[in-house]
Amino acid sequence: MSFRILFFVGSILLVNISPVAAESIYVNAQLAFTKPEQSSSGLAAVVAVGVPVPERKNVFLEGELSSTLVDPKQHSMALSYTQLGGYGVYQRLINERFALHGKAGLLYQYSKIEQGNSEGGAGIAFGIGATIHQSRDISYLLELSMVQAKLDLNYISAGIRYRFR
Repeated sequence: MSFRILFFVGSILLVNISPVAAESIYVNAQLAFTKPEQSSSGLAAVVAVGVPVPERKNVFLEGELSSTLVDPKQHSMALSYTQLGGYGVYQRLINERFALHGKAGLLYQYSKIEQGNSEGGAGIAFGIGATIHQSRDISYLLELSMVQAKLDLNYISAGIRYRFR
């Protein structure tokens, strides 16, 4: 099931690439401090690929995959999760080096409690963030995201973006 969703999100991203947009595709790599409801904090890896929407200035489609690296604890049991999402992102440039963005979308989440059940299901997510441009191709980003799914969670992430030109 997860492979089908990954294939679907990847297909959507590839179909929306135009020759003009190919210069602005980006890849994000982030570490996130996660806080599921009624659990301790954990650490997750987040990887995203974004493509501009043709004829829509500052609007991107983003596919994101995240998974726990250090599992949060819930009632002294490890809680791991993996998420695959698709987002619409709006980015607003403040000046040449700084931009703010907001994103909203749908995701599929698979979570498992140590020695317990595993659950999967769809949910919604939204977030806000800031980007600081280091150079033409490299930027640093900080995001705050909230997920409403089988496992509700909040996370703050920091990472790097590489933009293909």
